[in-house]
Amino acid sequence: MSFINKSSLQGILLNPDNRIFALARRARWLPPWYLAIVVATIITLGSGFTLQFLFAMPPLVNWVPISALTKSADPRLSAQGQLLALVITYATRILLLFAWIKLLEKRPFWTVGLERKGALIKYLRGFVLGMAMYELAAGILALTGSVSITPGLPQQAGVGALLGIVIVLPGWLVQGASEELVTRGWLLPAMGARYRPWIGVLIATLMFAFFHAPVLLAGGLNVLPLISLVAVCLFLAAYVLYEKSLWGVLGWHAAWNWTEGHVLASFVSGHSIAGGTLFKLVSVGPVWMTGGIIGPEAGIPVIVVVAVGLLAIILLALRRSRKTVDVEQEGLLASG
Repeated sequence: MSFINKSSLQGILLNPDNRIFALARRARWLPPWYLAIVVATIITLGSGFTLQFLFAMPPLVNWVPISALTKSADPRLSAQGQLLALVITYATRILLLFAWIKLLEKRPFWTVGLERKGALIKYLRGFVLGMAMYELAAGILALTGSVSITPGLPQQAGVGALLGIVIVLPGWLVQGASEELVTRGWLLPAMGARYRPWIGVLIATLMFAFFHAPVLLAGGLNVLPLISLVAVCLFLAAYVLYEKSLWGVLGWHAAWNWTEGHVLASFVSGHSIAGGTLFKLVSVGPVWMTGGIIGPEAGIPVIVVVAVGLLAIILLALRRSRKTVDVEQEGLLASG
């Protein structure tokens, strides 16, 4: 696409002086890439393994019976179990990252892209966008006859499950935030600030793919899940760099997973989710459309929707670049 100017993109999305990189440079020290990869792996995988071990031990298993709750036929109880599982696992991840940034990098935690100005608006805008994009992909599946809506059990789907759907929402807010904080909030800016912006994007993308490797492998040797994951990573990286803030992608990620698991129920990254659903979608079309056992995230409609979202951000970046140039030219003419 010849109208997409490389220098314009570098000036807007991959500008080393982007606010997101400037905030990361407030650190007294930023880790080299190999140490950042190790730390991100420990924070992401280690916290989950530790908590799984702890909550399998008495008396914690009796105090917090998460497994029993999630298996309950009552959506209110299963939603509570799902909420506890999400919050305990992913809040721990956030706390570990918080400790690293405060104690080792010696900078405020908000420098991961969590500045207060416009935070609520950016978050809500991202949340609405995440819901809309997934619903659009689901709409394509429905229009092509690739999915069908089934009534499901009365207490597990529809209005009867509405309370459970609301109860579990805060868990997805924490879960989405934890993944974005580690990748687009820490790895991308820190590595982009220490090296080059594109290196930050690359490392964040590779690590996000690594963390989702079990999901990718579940689909066999199908390349579509990998293409979809890379497309999502590039979209979210561009979103952060364009908005110069993490708030939008926090809302987007939470809304996407919540909508996928509880509004238009399907697998979330290959996992069946407890807590009830508003509509129950069943895949009836080809795997390349529905994503098979992984779910719609590994299908063509999601790839198309996310790719269009990425293109939209690129075009917005070019528009901003042209406006900046026009303002600078007007300033020069006025001073002349």
